[in-house]
Amino acid sequence: MEQEQEKTINLLIIEADAKEAARIEALLAEKASVNIKVDHADSFSQASLKLSQCSVDIVLLDLMLPDSELLNTYSIVQFLIPEKPIVILSKAEDDDFVAQTAVSMGAQDCLAKGTFDGHSLLRSLLYAIERNRLRMDMLKIQYEHGHSLELKSLERLSGSSRSAITSQMLGKSSLRESSVETFNNFVTKYCEILDAAVEQRIYKTENQIQDDLLSLSEQLGFLKSGPRDVVEIHSESLKLKLNEVNMAKAQLYLEEGRFIVLELMGNLVTYYLNYFIVFRKN
Repeated sequence: MEQEQEKTINLLIIEADAKEAARIEALLAEKASVNIKVDHADSFSQASLKLSQCSVDIVLLDLMLPDSELLNTYSIVQFLIPEKPIVILSKAEDDDFVAQTAVSMGAQDCLAKGTFDGHSLLRSLLYAIERNRLRMDMLKIQYEHGHSLELKSLERLSGSSRSAITSQMLGKSSLRESSVETFNNFVTKYCEILDAAVEQRIYKTENQIQDDLLSLSEQLGFLKSGPRDVVEIHSESLKLKLNEVNMAKAQLYLEEGRFIVLELMGNLVTYYLNYFIVFRKN
C-alpha cells in the first residue's frame, strides 16, 4: 500500500483558463498523501502534442477549448489515449447534457468548476484511475478471449478437410510446408497491407490496398496456392501485428483484417476462374 502512495500520478489538465488550471494545481498541492505531477495545456493542439510526447496517467478535460469544443474534443482525446481515464471539467451553469453524454461515451467522471475542494478532486481522480484499471482488465479479458477464438477458428479453417481437398486438387502441399521463405515473404507483404488499411481508417488517407491485394492474389495464383494458404498467411500476419500494438489498435487490425482476407479470397477465386476459362479455350 505504501508503494502505491509513493507512485507519481501524471496528470494533464487540458483547460483554456490558466487561472482555473492554477487553482486546480494548488488544490492538489495541498494533498501531500499522493504525489501528483501536474502538466497543463490551454488548447487542443497543445494537448495533442503533450499526449503524444509525455507519459500521462489521467486527464482533466475542459470540453470548451479555443480550437475544439464539446464532444468532438472528448472523442479525439479518447482516441489519442484509449487506455487512460478522462475526467470532464464543466462550468456549473453549462447544460449537463454534453458532460453526461461524454460520461456515457466513456469518461470516468464529470466535475463542475468551482464546486469541488482538494479532497473531492483527489478522490475523483483516484476513483477514476481505479475504475479505469478495472475497465481495462475486463476489456483485456474480453479481447484475449475474442482474439483466441478468432485465431482458433482460422486454424480450424486452414486445417479443414475442404481446404486440404482444394490443395490436393491443385496438386501441391501448403505454401508454409513447401517453402517457408516464400510463405514468410507473403506474410511480410500481407502485414504491410494490414498496416495500410489501419492507417487509412485512422488518418483517412487513400492507399492502394485493392491494387496490392490484386497483385498478391495473382502471385498466390501463379504458385497454385489455395484457401488454406490465404488463411495461414492471414492468421500468421495477425499474430505478428497484434503482438506489436495496444488493445484499441489491435481491434482495428482484427476488423480490417476480416475485410482484407475476404477480398483476397475473392481475388484468388477470380484468378482461378479466369485461368480455367483460358485453359478450356486453349
